[in-house]
Amino acid sequence: KIYFIPHPKLSGCHRVDGRRGTSCHTHPSRRQTMTSHSHEKAVDRNWLFKILQNHHNTRSKEERQLCDSLNATYPILQNKALAVAPMVEQSDLPFRLLCRKHGANLCYTPMINARYFVKKQSYRDKMFDFTNSHNASGGANDRPLIAQLCANNKNNLLQAAKLLEPYVDAIDLNCGCPTKVAKRGGFGAYLLESQDYVVDMVRYLVGNISIPVTVKVRLLPQGIDQSLELYRKLVDAGAALLTVHGRTRLNKGENTTPADWDA
Repeated sequence: KIYFIPHPKLSGCHRVDGRRGTSCHTHPSRRQTMTSHSHEKAVDRNWLFKILQNHHNTRSKEERQLCDSLNATYPILQNKALAVAPMVEQSDLPFRLLCRKHGANLCYTPMINARYFVKKQSYRDKMFDFTNSHNASGGANDRPLIAQLCANNKNNLLQAAKLLEPYVDAIDLNCGCPTKVAKRGGFGAYLLESQDYVVDMVRYLVGNISIPVTVKVRLLPQGIDQSLELYRKLVDAGAALLTVHGRTRLNKGENTTPADWDA
């Protein structure tokens, strides 16, 4: 999977799913409605551009040269994030470093279960390397990095985020996973069914960590208008970025449909 994210000074975000050949983006006619005016904590809408610039010079000479070459060959990539999306048990450190050598300039961790991450040392060791405080996980070679968490409890979410905060550039809340495991655990796409609850989780997290909070979402089964209403609430709660999977939680397995590009 690849996230393709435009310059942060522009509205919207574009995600390309390499495994399924789908793409989702914020429709231009709806972008203005996503502007936040009421969240309590000011969100720097240039945060993504800044972290890309800050970490560009920490990359190896070969990686910088490759990025410059890609930007020259494909001007659409200039000042944009070419990001490796979170993949459960796949987007681990070796895979991220490999992707960075081929031009990716932003990566996500695999989805991390916040409760297990807080409670189980073995799980924490498996999902993230804290052995060196300066070079946790992949160190400078693995930045910028966004950690994706799944949770159904805001205290577990915050505790896990606090553990990761010194070593990553943002925390992403997974509200997109439609699996039976997510249903049993009450996380992922099933959080979207409790709108006030998930908005409160985002607001709570934003208010208690110093790095940006982003949210991965799906469309609501009720339709686009209801989805946009929820997305506005998430932005107002302080979400710095929404990535939209243009399917509902019902569009999975044999019921998978083409992504809704107009979403």
